[in-house]
Amino acid sequence: MERGKEVRRRLWPAFDAALARVGGYAVSDVSQDQYVGTAGADLREVEDNLRSLGFSFEVISALKHRACPNRRDVEAGSWVLRDSRLSSHQLHVHLFSERNEDTADVYAHHEKNWVRHPVKHYRVEYCSCEKGVEMAREVLSEAHVELFHRGRDERCMV
Repeated sequence: MERGKEVRRRLWPAFDAALARVGGYAVSDVSQDQYVGTAGADLREVEDNLRSLGFSFEVISALKHRACPNRRDVEAGSWVLRDSRLSSHQLHVHLFSERNEDTADVYAHHEKNWVRHPVKHYRVEYCSCEKGVEMAREVLSEAHVELFHRGRDERCMV
């Protein structure tokens, strides 16, 4: 998984530049309306919780950035939850966490499953931030993952 994260961080920006020439993308921004909350645990613990809940690390996903006033944070992980590999939709969770931080900011959206609907997924024919946030909060709550709210300014301070 760590190798997959590093490959995404290093290669996706180059892919993005090439794809942009033909109207495509490999890197995109996560919107503030996808903010689920901040988990009061470090990144590894949050990822372990996601794995135990049935989420899979998503190496194929576009690399997400979070816009902050003086920088763009790069996501620390991309995870999906599906009823089955060929489900019509998926819950997609993105994690942001700074080094040595004992919290992880969670963002989510509900979207078409790229395995079943690759073109519709890539064109973002359906994406619900509201439903994704609601689903992520519910799933994480059932797993006793404590979430608290941090304002955008606080999330961007480091």
